[in-house]
Amino acid sequence: MGWKFGYSRKDAMVRELLSPAWGGSETIAHVLIPGYIAADQGREHLWAVKRHDTLGVKRAYIALFLLERTTINGRNSWGYKELSEHEGPTATTCPPEFFGMAGEAFGYAKEWREKVIARQAKRGARPLVAAHCGPQMAAMLDPQGTLQAAGLLIVEGLTQAGLAP
Repeated sequence: MGWKFGYSRKDAMVRELLSPAWGGSETIAHVLIPGYIAADQGREHLWAVKRHDTLGVKRAYIALFLLERTTINGRNSWGYKELSEHEGPTATTCPPEFFGMAGEAFGYAKEWREKVIARQAKRGARPLVAAHCGPQMAAMLDPQGTLQAAGLLIVEGLTQAGLAP
């Protein structure tokens, strides 16, 4: 799947990607990893656990939305590229807490999850700092308040996170 550009505001794009209207799937959890943490050519990583209903069977999966800002005809434009965990993301910034929400993995998704876990183990006990995340993810990432004790802040919600360009 290619890139889709044309959003003048990042917050509007993110809200659309997370809404049930987008692709007919419900977002269970999400986290936005800023570009300076993602270290992916300045792109931000929006991870989401999405659940959709196919013929009465609910299935959950992990989606990565690569977010990027560019200039088109002299105007800033936000865009995204979506990859499911089965389509081969190479990024390993996904919170491992998402794995239990998405259910069992197979094929490439299983290999990718192992790479994410290996990366987290290599990083040691340091938690992945997520600057923007939903309330459920904030509670999972920092249940004892260790990030806040270290002077780091997890921001809940999109509007409070200052997602506007």
